[in-house]
Amino acid sequence: MHSKWKAIVLSLAVVAVAAAYDSMRLLEFKADADHVRPIGRTYYTRGARWFSYSGCGAEFRCNGTSLTLTLRVENGDELPDNHKPRIAVFVNDEMAVDAVLEKAEQNLDVPLFAFDNEAVVRIIKLSESMYSCVGLSDIRLYGSMDILPTERSKQVIEFIGDSITAGFGIDHEQRKGEFSTRTENYCKTYAYLTAEALGAEGYGIAYSGYGVLSGWTSKNKINDANVLGKHYTKAADGITVGGVTPTWYFEAPLPNLIVINLGTNDHTYCTTKQRRKEFENAYVELLKLVRGKNPDVPIVFILGDMNNALYKNIENAVKKFNKENGESALCTAVGFEMDKLGAALHGHPNADSNAVGAKELTDYLWKRISDNV
Repeated sequence: MHSKWKAIVLSLAVVAVAAAYDSMRLLEFKADADHVRPIGRTYYTRGARWFSYSGCGAEFRCNGTSLTLTLRVENGDELPDNHKPRIAVFVNDEMAVDAVLEKAEQNLDVPLFAFDNEAVVRIIKLSESMYSCVGLSDIRLYGSMDILPTERSKQVIEFIGDSITAGFGIDHEQRKGEFSTRTENYCKTYAYLTAEALGAEGYGIAYSGYGVLSGWTSKNKINDANVLGKHYTKAADGITVGGVTPTWYFEAPLPNLIVINLGTNDHTYCTTKQRRKEFENAYVELLKLVRGKNPDVPIVFILGDMNNALYKNIENAVKKFNKENGESALCTAVGFEMDKLGAALHGHPNADSNAVGAKELTDYLWKRISDNV
C-alpha cells in the first residue's frame, strides 16, 4: 500500500478509536431480568439478585473498559470470619476475581482487558448455601452501551448433595484444621468439572453434613433436622422476605439432568438393618419430591467412596422408585481414588480426587444419557 494511503488508513483508525472513547460514559444497572441472566436458583428483591447455592449467580454481556460490581451479604456484619461467602467472577470463561466478601456491602473492580471487544461476565458463589446469601445489586460499567443478559446454556445440570458437592475444605492444605467457607471452592468439585466436561452449566443444592434420613451425627441419635428434603424447595438460603424464606417454584426451563449424591452422612446413624431400611424409605420419598418438582428430567443417583456403606441401600431405593413409578432412573458408584490421591480437610476429596471423580462420572453420563445432556 502506498505510504499516502497507509497514513489515511491509520488516521481513520485513530479517529475511530477516539470516537469510541468519546462515546463512553459511566453506566449504571441493576441485576434485574432486563440486564442479567440468572444462573441456577436466584431471587430478585430489595434491588438485588440474591443467590446462596454453590455455582449460582448471574451472567451478562458488556462492552467497556472498566466494571465495578456491588455485592451485598445478608446479615454480613453478623457472620463469623469462617462463614464469610466466597465468590468468583469470570470474564470470557477466565477467572478474573476470587474474593471473600468481608463486609455487608462490598465493591469489586473487575478487569475487562479490552474496551473494543465484548466481554461475557459471570458471577458465581464458590462457598455453600448454609452460611451466607449474596446479593448482586449495582453494576457500574464505563462503556458505550447497555449490558445484556446472555442466553441460557442449552444444557443445565442440578447437583443435589452434601459437603462433597459443596467442595468442603478443598482448598485446605491439610486434613486437620478448622472449617472455613474460605477453603470451599465449587469450581474444583466433581460437580463443576463434570458439567464443564459435558459442555453444560451446573450448580449445587448442597449442604455440608446433610443427609436423606439423618444428617451427620456422633451420638447414635437421628439428626433429622439436617436432611436435604427440608431445604430442596428453597430459592435461596440465609435470606428472608417478609420473614419467610423465599420458595423456588420450579418454573420452566427446568434443568436437563439432576444428579443426586447423598448418603455419606446418613451412615453415621444407619448402623442397623432397621435404620438402613428406614433410610431406603426416606430416599424413595426424596425421589418423589424431586421428581414431582422436575417432571421428565433424567435423574442419576451416585455415591462416592468417602463412605459408600449405604450404596446397596440406595440401589434398593432406586429400584423401588423405578418399579412403583415406571421410572428408569440410573444409579452408580463413583470412585475418587482418595487412597491414592489423598484427601482434603476432614477426609474430604481433594482437588485431584474430585478431578478423578468427575472423569468417571462424565464417562458414565456420556455413555448412558448423552442424548439428554
